[in-house]
Amino acid sequence: MKPFGRRTVSKSATAVFTDHLAEFLRSGVPLLQSLELIQKEMRHPYFQEILRDVISRVRRGEGFAASLKQFPKIFSSYYTEFVEAGELSGKLDYVLERLARAIEKELDLRAKVTMTLAYPLFVLGFGILTVIFLLIVIVPKIAVIYQDFGGDFPWTTKVVLALSRGFLDFGWIIGLIILAAGTFIGTKKTRAAKQIADRFVLYIPYIQKIVLQSEIAHFSKTLGMLLEGGVPLMRSIVLARNTITNDLIKGKLHSVEKKVEEGKNFSETLRQCALFPELALNLVWVGESTGKLDHSLQKLGEIMEKEVDRLTKIMTTLLEPLIIIVIGLIVGFIIVSLLLPIFQMSVLVR
Repeated sequence: MKPFGRRTVSKSATAVFTDHLAEFLRSGVPLLQSLELIQKEMRHPYFQEILRDVISRVRRGEGFAASLKQFPKIFSSYYTEFVEAGELSGKLDYVLERLARAIEKELDLRAKVTMTLAYPLFVLGFGILTVIFLLIVIVPKIAVIYQDFGGDFPWTTKVVLALSRGFLDFGWIIGLIILAAGTFIGTKKTRAAKQIADRFVLYIPYIQKIVLQSEIAHFSKTLGMLLEGGVPLMRSIVLARNTITNDLIKGKLHSVEKKVEEGKNFSETLRQCALFPELALNLVWVGESTGKLDHSLQKLGEIMEKEVDRLTKIMTTLLEPLIIIVIGLIVGFIIVSLLLPIFQMSVLVR
């Protein structure tokens, strides 16, 4: 059975499934029976179909990981490789529990970043709408009054009136361009568009640090978990690299993969790729030297996650007042520019 059209399963649903399955297996319930119990209680129709197919395959004697691999859009290669390692080691319950915790932490981090950025983005959006409202509703009405008076206006008033006319005449074109650009970037239909976006974010000073450390945290934790699960180093690097979302960072890690394949030292190749900070390189070197690379990588991931959280909080703390000040200055400029001719006229009358 092939994957079912375009329907999807959220990561939170996958985390719940993984957690429940780990709990059943830890309680001594056989794998097939555990899957059947979860399938019956599953409320997601598409996920039910997937589990029905997986159960059918497991019942026929196929491996659990091999059955999950039939649905790569739901269960990533990282997920299935980790499950396969658990099957081979006889620690499937432990592996699934770790997987569930890893997915939950990833979702928590995303939710935390989203919630942290929500208010500044709301203020920015509201401010932009206020400026647009002033330019397309208020300014044209005042411009009609000023036309009756005639005379020369201050340059600031001329700028505001010109902007207002521009919005009224070409606003729909600007809106269509923004909508088309947003749709194009959102769908990421071309690899070139995604590479441009990925490169762009790495040139924005503060954002670059957050993106880089977030990707390092994800790569390190994924790699550490795979190694702990018994997946060989080379295969683990490939799988962990494929979970990276930024193409530029992924490309640099590809060079690490090639050098390790040639037999070079892992910590040294990380140093050469110039992505990891000194603390990270030292932790990897210590882990490699002591034979506890999996532990060191997971510790590194936790440190980097805390740093990303700290940087995000600092950014939003600074961003909120900055956005309010900028929007306030723009609105103030528009209002003062509209009032200046009135002040001039009142002076002339006196």
